[in-house]
Amino acid sequence: MHFLRYGITIIAVASTVAQGLGAEPLEQYAEKVNQQIWSRFISPQGVMYDYAGLGGEVILPTPEECEKSMPNALGWWTPIENGGFFNGMYLIAQCERYQHNKTSENREKVKTLIRGLYILQDVANTPGVIARGTGSDGKCHYVASSNDQCFPWFMGLGAYLETDIPSDAERKECIARMERQANALKQNNWMIIGERPDFERGWWLFGQYTSCVHIAMVSSILMKYSTNPYWKKFHYQLLRGKTSNGLDRRQIIAEGPKTMARWSAWYLANCQYAVRKLYDAETDPALKEVYRKSLQNTAQKALPLIDSFRKFNADAPRPPFTPDWRLMMPPFREQQNGNESEKLAMEQIKVWHKHSPAINEEKVSLKPSFAAAWIVALCGQSPMLTAIMPQIEEMVALPDYAKLYYATFFYVENLVNTLQFPPKPLTETIKSTSKSDTKFIWELGKFGKIAGNILTVTVPEQSKLGQNSAKAKIDLVPLRGQTLSFSIMAKGCDISEPPQDWNGVKFMLNYHPAGGTERWHHPSRIWGSFDWKELSFVCGIDPAAESGTLLLGLQDSSGKVEFDLSSLKITSIFPVISSDYKIRYPESIRNRARGRGVMSPHSMTEDDFLTLKHWNVNLIRLQYTRNWGEADTDQDLEEYDRWLDEKLKHTDFILEQARKYGIKVVIDLHSPPGGRDKSMDMTMFYDEKFARHFIAVWEKIAKRYKGNPVVWGYDLVNEPVQTRPAKYDYWTLQKMAAQAVRAIDPDTPIIIESNEWDSPNAFTYLPALEMDNVIYQVHMYVPGSFTHQAVGNSAGVQSGWVQTTYPGLISGANWDIEEIRRSLKPVRDFQKKHNAKIFVGEFSAIAWAPGAEKYLADCIQVFEEYRWDWTYHAFREWNGWSVEHEASQPGALKKAVKDTPRKRVLLKAFNENEPYFK
Repeated sequence: MHFLRYGITIIAVASTVAQGLGAEPLEQYAEKVNQQIWSRFISPQGVMYDYAGLGGEVILPTPEECEKSMPNALGWWTPIENGGFFNGMYLIAQCERYQHNKTSENREKVKTLIRGLYILQDVANTPGVIARGTGSDGKCHYVASSNDQCFPWFMGLGAYLETDIPSDAERKECIARMERQANALKQNNWMIIGERPDFERGWWLFGQYTSCVHIAMVSSILMKYSTNPYWKKFHYQLLRGKTSNGLDRRQIIAEGPKTMARWSAWYLANCQYAVRKLYDAETDPALKEVYRKSLQNTAQKALPLIDSFRKFNADAPRPPFTPDWRLMMPPFREQQNGNESEKLAMEQIKVWHKHSPAINEEKVSLKPSFAAAWIVALCGQSPMLTAIMPQIEEMVALPDYAKLYYATFFYVENLVNTLQFPPKPLTETIKSTSKSDTKFIWELGKFGKIAGNILTVTVPEQSKLGQNSAKAKIDLVPLRGQTLSFSIMAKGCDISEPPQDWNGVKFMLNYHPAGGTERWHHPSRIWGSFDWKELSFVCGIDPAAESGTLLLGLQDSSGKVEFDLSSLKITSIFPVISSDYKIRYPESIRNRARGRGVMSPHSMTEDDFLTLKHWNVNLIRLQYTRNWGEADTDQDLEEYDRWLDEKLKHTDFILEQARKYGIKVVIDLHSPPGGRDKSMDMTMFYDEKFARHFIAVWEKIAKRYKGNPVVWGYDLVNEPVQTRPAKYDYWTLQKMAAQAVRAIDPDTPIIIESNEWDSPNAFTYLPALEMDNVIYQVHMYVPGSFTHQAVGNSAGVQSGWVQTTYPGLISGANWDIEEIRRSLKPVRDFQKKHNAKIFVGEFSAIAWAPGAEKYLADCIQVFEEYRWDWTYHAFREWNGWSVEHEASQPGALKKAVKDTPRKRVLLKAFNENEPYFK
């Protein structure tokens, strides 16, 4: 079973609750739909027909009929009425299908539909027209387009760009087409263009729900993919402005459609999908709340329509069907504008229903039901979805898709994709706080003051040691089990560098759950002078949390810091997703010898291997590292690739030496494309360019080392950090890279790391990939005030160093081997729940830490009890971590003349190793 937890409510997700529909019901019915669509409903040009006979029979309008607007200028009730609409929305399903199963067949289906959308843009004589479809010569088309053709056209192209299918040249072409289309509409004041005057059908500046969503989504797509900064400015001005009739767009979108009926659900589903995309991408809490309300309100209005499928009698003989739309030609007359065409079409449909009642039966029953169900699924509110799952089960299983005529049953694939890979639950943002806000009452302390919404803490030099912060209590009970992003705007002036890099400016949540260890969550390395900028951190709230304390100020620093309390945001950033999925490993991995080893230096020599062979090491974690600790690096991708290529050449040498000396190697991408931003978040989580390059890097590595027996595993990214909502969150991007690697190398284990610098606590919300042969990595440096004491100090700042000894009282807790077990409990629980292999990629204690050897010994004892593989940090990298060096205090490192106590601990453990190669 899969579960989503939102707050403290645990609710079942629909993807596996469909009982009685077969072993894999959702996949089973989606495949039936897919087979029928591709066997009967796709034209040679790659454009979907509205309807077709059971053998794929269609009758296409001729060029002469299109020229004369027969049966009507809208093309209504013909098989080429909705090519832009159907192609665009079905392409979304096919792109998602490809993303989860990257076969050449699925790739070609995507390319076929995108080719069809391009044709619908190219056949028109007037710039900005998206044709509905093409007739018998593959070019002729009707004079009128509409909202319903143009908007899904953009949506389909946007979905295509989210895949890795287009080459760089194809990607540029796609973006250029979107910009060309948007510029034509913009020049027409955002009215939907027809081939002739008076056939414009739709105006995106008007104050209707659909119009507001259409222009918001299209400008969002352009903002994302175009290099023109105009679109970002336009998008947000639009959302904060009024419509042509003076209404507030945000309010219109938030309210959702005024009504929903059987005839409107099928196109309102498009809007719901668009609002879902807008919600997922938006970081502005106010706009995100607009989209959240819209999704909920629209889903509520769709619920009654799901039962429409009961009007379809699957047991009775189907009513007659004919593909010959010409039977409705009487009445026919010439039309001068869109209104006349629509009036004529409404007269013709009465005749059409008499000749072909089968299509009308599907229109009033299955079509609204499928669309409404997708609308509810897109909302992501599992209680609502769970309540209607019995209806959805019955609905999906009801028709024989091989005997349907009307192509809108393609919505079943969109629905199934959303049920199988559900969107994140909608979350409300906790409102910003200030002195007057009842949620937080601030105790200002000795050096704090508040003026309006600005909290200022000014600490003189002589008083800098210790905690000088304003404090406020926060009730954590409503937030239990959630992963939260805390953010606030801050400004600093002459803040002194503290002895430890996690002090300085203090923006921190502190709490002590019942029966657990005390928690501190905060950003680090913030001092000096800086203008207003956002500070943020992320943390998982323990299920046993009661209350905590927010702190804003300075610790062990002098200077002045200001906080804008009105900007304080606490946002649920990830749903806590857990599953009972049990990871399977091939026998070669399940039964291979335990790995005990070291983290590598930045480059290695054969002498290094001789030493490690002497130590009986059997595993190296090979780090690809540069610019460590710096911000905004690794953004010149051509230069990054040159660096990577040199690393790969060196890796070839290392693998040869490792094989020679009986050692296996973990390939560790320590420095990914895009580097880290100033908050130490990985830039690739927020920037698609770097996210895609990250995946490409791993495809390159997998192709190079596929089948190499020396490679122990692919460590996708070292110590991910994500502290705020992102387009590609830390887990999703690793999942995408893992899928890309698997498509190339099915055998080498993939290694996934948790958020928060791969901390043990982040395993409380780390989901397990539903993928086998995956190893999960953790780094063990808690308590950091012991393992990293005085790390990062420069000469002359040592007076702030407070020596900390293990075992003993450290940061308010009595640290010993039992406390180590407690700190690693989230990882141990994850291991047992998912049958997961655990790899401790890094653990250490600084050379001058009193009791470092005891700390290492206790860590290793726990790792051995749990049968975890491990690598010590680090071998011949920096002398502070080196077990070949010693020091009694910071700044006194020297080469040891005999084995250090820390080295003896490691050697004892390495003595248990078996070499991987004889």
